[in-house]
Amino acid sequence: MDIAIQRIQEWDYNYDTYGDNLDSGDKYLRGRLDLDSLGLTELPELPDGIESLWCQGNHLISLPTLPVTLTELICNNNDLMSLPVLPAGLKTLICWNNRLTSLPLLPTNLERLECQHNEIISMPPLPNNLTFLSCTDNKLTELPPLSAYLKELRCSDNKLTELPPLPKTLIQLRCRDNELSSLPQLPNTLNGLECAMNWKLLSLPPLPNSLTYLSFTSGYPLLMPELPAYLEQLHCYWNEVLECRINESNSEYIARFKEIKRTITRVTAIKEALMERCWHPDRLTSMIERFGTVSQWNHELREYGTFDFMTMDEVL
Repeated sequence: MDIAIQRIQEWDYNYDTYGDNLDSGDKYLRGRLDLDSLGLTELPELPDGIESLWCQGNHLISLPTLPVTLTELICNNNDLMSLPVLPAGLKTLICWNNRLTSLPLLPTNLERLECQHNEIISMPPLPNNLTFLSCTDNKLTELPPLSAYLKELRCSDNKLTELPPLPKTLIQLRCRDNELSSLPQLPNTLNGLECAMNWKLLSLPPLPNSLTYLSFTSGYPLLMPELPAYLEQLHCYWNEVLECRINESNSEYIARFKEIKRTITRVTAIKEALMERCWHPDRLTSMIERFGTVSQWNHELREYGTFDFMTMDEVL
């Protein structure tokens, strides 16, 4: 705490943390107070006039009242459970890797928000000036309406079942590892789409010609649209893309797709029922009685291979 107090007492708008005068080439450092990685558990009262507060890499549980002049707050890698009221002029908020379950009301001037790796359950209304949003690895089940000027959306590793309409300015969309079964219409400005690990995703919407990167997976055969002409990278791991047959109409293709899906569902149910019978506690008990020692078990594995000695009489 002593070094933090010393830095605050010695802070000057035109000098950096180490007392060096800032010339015209260092305008981005003016008004910055650097309290990074000092092992702090709390912050003292902050001086008026600071425009940028850096306090990442500490052990802070809470923050004091923030100066009204603040435009940038970087407080990631702490133990924050909540944030104070945010100044109206704040443009950048970086608060990832904390213990936040919610965010305060966001200022209308906010342009960049990075709140990933927290425990946030729901997002507050998003300001219309927001151009960058990263809320990856939280507990979100839905997103509020997006800013009309948003350029990049990162919302992977949540529990989202759907996405709101996407703005026409969006360039990057990363929504992997959610519970999405469909995607909204993609804007013509989009050049990167990462929607892998959404196992309920059955189809992709029409892909814009601006797209250069695409990554997806699906738990079912996927209805695949036409690929853009300028696509540079395509990652489609663990997929079964259903190809159209010659002279097959769209309605016939969709009907065949749905029939395959129903077949997969039935086979999956049979497989689960079979596994339940295979590993019933009574059968495990009998196996333990048959192969009571490690040497007997290992001999059986060497002789017949893993699980291969299971008989259909046992299963049925």
